[in-house]
Amino acid sequence: MDLSSYTRILIVAQVYDNDYNPENAILKFIDEHPSLQLVFIEKTREEDWERNLLWLYIHSNSEFKYYNEDFSALSGTDDGFTFQAIDIDNRIWQGYTYGDLDTGMYCEIAPENFEPDSEENQSYYESIDTTINSSPIKIA
Repeated sequence: MDLSSYTRILIVAQVYDNDYNPENAILKFIDEHPSLQLVFIEKTREEDWERNLLWLYIHSNSEFKYYNEDFSALSGTDDGFTFQAIDIDNRIWQGYTYGDLDTGMYCEIAPENFEPDSEENQSYYESIDTTINSSPIKIA
């Protein structure tokens, strides 16, 4: 498959013990958006934080910035949940919490206004790389 025509998105949803499991909501969201194609899904356990993580690697034929409102709405479904979405190729990280942009995350501005070449973004890029490298399935 030629990935040059796709946007590659990594979603990491946090599933705390005894809390709402977002897997069904995310899978329904992907199913309802024909521009999204699920490549893999896997769960991991992070013992230090006592939480489970749900990892989803998605291909899209639409740009990441066009999902900003949809991702915010997704995080507010049912009981709500927190997740991060990363545009792998353009190195944009955005957090969503209980129906809102998570302004406490690294990217406090809308993806379409992000200045990727700013020197101030070094720790931001390091966090993106760390998360991508932590994926249970390696992403090239």
